[in-house]
Amino acid sequence: MTIHANSYRSLMTITGATRSNRNFVKPGSRGFSLIEVLVSLLIVAFGLVGLAGLQAKGLRYSRNAYLNFQAARLIYDMGDRLRANKAGVQAGYYDAVETMPSSNPGCVSDDSPGGGAVDCTPQQMADYDAYRWLNDVAALLPGGVGTVTRSPALASCSSRFNISVVWESADFARANVNTTRQEFNICLDKP
Repeated sequence: MTIHANSYRSLMTITGATRSNRNFVKPGSRGFSLIEVLVSLLIVAFGLVGLAGLQAKGLRYSRNAYLNFQAARLIYDMGDRLRANKAGVQAGYYDAVETMPSSNPGCVSDDSPGGGAVDCTPQQMADYDAYRWLNDVAALLPGGVGTVTRSPALASCSSRFNISVVWESADFARANVNTTRQEFNICLDKP
């Protein structure tokens, strides 16, 4: 098969190529060099490491926010327990809740219909509240410890309590454990 010069020129004219631009690549520039590809990969790798660090920090902040929420919920739970047992508060059964009672006093059945107190005296209810609350603090917060103490009375509040929760929060940046404390003062004189 022979190609005539006229057909070759017409083929070049149709495709838009001429003799001067047949070779699109200049001599010495043929694509990316290996060094350019490695530099690009290095930049992408640093970006991915940065994103992984942001993800880890976000998870840590999310965990700390969750623990703060649990601590606040537990503090308000004890405040509600104090408000519900006014006779136990007046008798001083909640004045120093620091150590867990050895066992559930047995007057509250969580399995009974409707759950709750069956036949409790104010002291038994206070013991149950301390037992249940301190168990919840230990179960929901890492290294969690809770205390309830009666605060000195003020002119505006004679039944004042300090409810405190302490737990361990990990600080991954320093590879150590910090203790976090959340406290709340409550006045039971006001409705």
